[in-house]
Amino acid sequence: MKSPIRTLLTVDETLRYIMDRLARSEGLEVRELVAHLHGLQGTVELTITGNQVVGRQPYGPDELLRRLIDNTHEQIGLDLVYLLAHLHPATGQHDGHLLVRVNAGPPTRVTIDSRAMDDPADDLLAGLPAAAEP
Repeated sequence: MKSPIRTLLTVDETLRYIMDRLARSEGLEVRELVAHLHGLQGTVELTITGNQVVGRQPYGPDELLRRLIDNTHEQIGLDLVYLLAHLHPATGQHDGHLLVRVNAGPPTRVTIDSRAMDDPADDLLAGLPAAAEP
């Protein structure tokens, strides 16, 4: 488990960064994206599985999750607490996975749990613009 890093990026920017840096550049596959939301009472988790969801049109998991979060916030009044991205190497590569948790801020905090994938985890954290510690 990598210690949480406080970043200057918003939650949306951090999710885009994770998807661009890991899922698209490093060739990792998204197994699931989870959004954890709170209301005045109770919680809701939205889960997207796979690299693409096709409804009326194809959606990337990050785009679809963002739409669902926004819709849930606007129509029901639930607020995002954190996102969780679960990524694996493409089929045929080594075993291992990354779990990247992005806590909504301010400031946004990123924590990574790496199993046999420390290099991509270190690269991801090194590229995040760090926020000053309080």
